[in-house]
Amino acid sequence: MNASTADHGSILAQKVRGATISVDGFPELTAMAAYAAKNAGLTVSELLEVPTQSALASVRIHQLKDALHKAPNFGSYSWLIDTTGKKGALITVHPTFVAMLTERLLGGKLPPPDPERKITRIDVELSYKLVDAFIPAVNRTILRYAGPTDDLVLSRRFSAPAPDEVVGDVEAMTTFDVLIDLLIDEYSVEKAVRLTFPVDFVERAGLLNPRTKAVTASEASPWRRKVGRNIRLLDVELKATLDRFTRTVGELSRLKVGQFIPVDEERLEKLELVVTTADGPAAIASGKLGALKENKAIKLTSPVDPSFVPPF
Repeated sequence: MNASTADHGSILAQKVRGATISVDGFPELTAMAAYAAKNAGLTVSELLEVPTQSALASVRIHQLKDALHKAPNFGSYSWLIDTTGKKGALITVHPTFVAMLTERLLGGKLPPPDPERKITRIDVELSYKLVDAFIPAVNRTILRYAGPTDDLVLSRRFSAPAPDEVVGDVEAMTTFDVLIDLLIDEYSVEKAVRLTFPVDFVERAGLLNPRTKAVTASEASPWRRKVGRNIRLLDVELKATLDRFTRTVGELSRLKVGQFIPVDEERLEKLELVVTTADGPAAIASGKLGALKENKAIKLTSPVDPSFVPPF
């Protein structure tokens, strides 16, 4: 791994070159890798609160032992497991990036990459915060390219500081391997993150050989399924409405800063979650005021109205 002070031109040029990194014959697989790299950059930026860009370093299909044959003996390795209990993705964080994560997550300034710094067990444990932050991003990537499939939802099952501990008896497993470079603030970190997907998982997602994928009844209309997938990826504005009440224009004109407006106490237990549609506001679920750690939060008390997003 070559980690050094950033050469902005080189990594931006690499982002352009990233468009040529591909797996021949599998355009959706290549697109998934690019989208995964983009999500990795956004995740790091949000977690560390530092501007971050990302680029594909390489995309390959090869055996797991080949993907990890030069992997550090002490680093961060985490298997994500799907809902059937099968391995879905291996997330590897390079030690140099792990050391940078530790300093930042402990409240310090982001340090320059130092390949000579030896990481500790504490560093590795803190790196799992990044892994856990990556999980929603990986699941979004799978949803975007494979469509909504409950069996493919991933969660962290097993982490270890050494590659031998996560490879075990699956070293001959064929994998789809994605290496990601990061430009974090002013520092370039090459091959900072590796996402390794077992080919079995990629096949079940329908991405390895879409031309010969069996068509099920739910997939009888590819166009309809793609429309449904795109609808589920749309961003909508969600508002929590505490109460609605009526006042005359005269009463409103007499309101002053600092004045209290009484709210029905029962309303605190039944907030409306509202989205804005072309036909006006629409309530899709109910909730109540609560707290998550030290932050105000809303706890759902009803499921989201299934009519909000029709089945596809």
